[in-house]
Amino acid sequence: MDTIAIFQQAAAMHQAGQIDKAVEHYRQILAATPDFPEALHLLGVGLYQQGKAQEALRTIGEAILRAPDQPDFYSNFGEICKEINEPILAFFAYRQALLLDQFHTQAQEGIEQLRREYPDLHVFRPHHQLGQDIARHSFPTLALSQDDEQHPPDAELIHLALQGAKQAHKIDLAAIAGRYDRETASYIQLWPGEHYKLLAALVRIRTPQLIVEIGTASGASALALKKFLPKHGRIITYDIVPWQEYPGCGLQEDDFDHQLEQRILDLSNPIVALNQQSELAQADMVFVDAAKDGQMEYFFCDFFERTAFVSPSPLIVFDDIRMPEMLALWRAIKHPKLDFTSFGHWSGTGLVLWK
Repeated sequence: MDTIAIFQQAAAMHQAGQIDKAVEHYRQILAATPDFPEALHLLGVGLYQQGKAQEALRTIGEAILRAPDQPDFYSNFGEICKEINEPILAFFAYRQALLLDQFHTQAQEGIEQLRREYPDLHVFRPHHQLGQDIARHSFPTLALSQDDEQHPPDAELIHLALQGAKQAHKIDLAAIAGRYDRETASYIQLWPGEHYKLLAALVRIRTPQLIVEIGTASGASALALKKFLPKHGRIITYDIVPWQEYPGCGLQEDDFDHQLEQRILDLSNPIVALNQQSELAQADMVFVDAAKDGQMEYFFCDFFERTAFVSPSPLIVFDDIRMPEMLALWRAIKHPKLDFTSFGHWSGTGLVLWK
């Protein structure tokens, strides 16, 4: 079978509006050649045109996993998400297309349409709009009063936070600090003011079986999380830079055993995230230490809402919640939460029970 010839014939049918025939031909191609991303992509487009949106998204997602460098794939994924009223997924799909091709017209127009139709979407709001309209006491600062939170901490979270502070005070991370230069080592041993001891304490208290870290960086947080990890516990740490290439990284080859794994994946890519979702759902604890760009963390929160966690109340720890780009995000989280900055990282530590 001349696969290319059949594909060209199918694409011509598709362009001529013969959707059903084109879909039939794409399926014929994929039955013989499953690893044909262009056919998967156009099959997904055709399925959407047949009114099968969810199957279309799964199919285009498979195409992207096979060919992650094609901006058209992401843009069409975004088009479908936009049409089925999934603006966050649409935005990040368009965003991924523009990262690959900054002049991609469909993706540019798609984001502008989202901006018009969803002006209050958090990724479009200026960072200074922190919800003062719902705060009883506020003034220009990096803090808003805790009693104004619409989703305050519950008794379980307060108990965990108090236990965490008590445990963190006693923890010694000198062995981890010894892997770094003098300045970094002083940060790792500092508490309060840094979060490393608190992370270790929370692991000791919660005994999670799976921890997901978003943002490996120098590896100090991963090592702190691993210190009291249960015998059969695991940490998956995600980054777009391999640990060996990160300046000043303290990780070593023998750290990557049955308990620690780094995955070089961009979890802000919606298709990559969806591909990882079944495993992420097993997490008892997630540490979010990503870009703080005023956009990426919104995707993660939206993604967590879509994830059916096995744990009834996984602990999500957000770093840097006092940064201007993160304040509105923190206020928008609709789960029991506690700004624990005074006992964590000076730039902000937020604890959330994702119930």
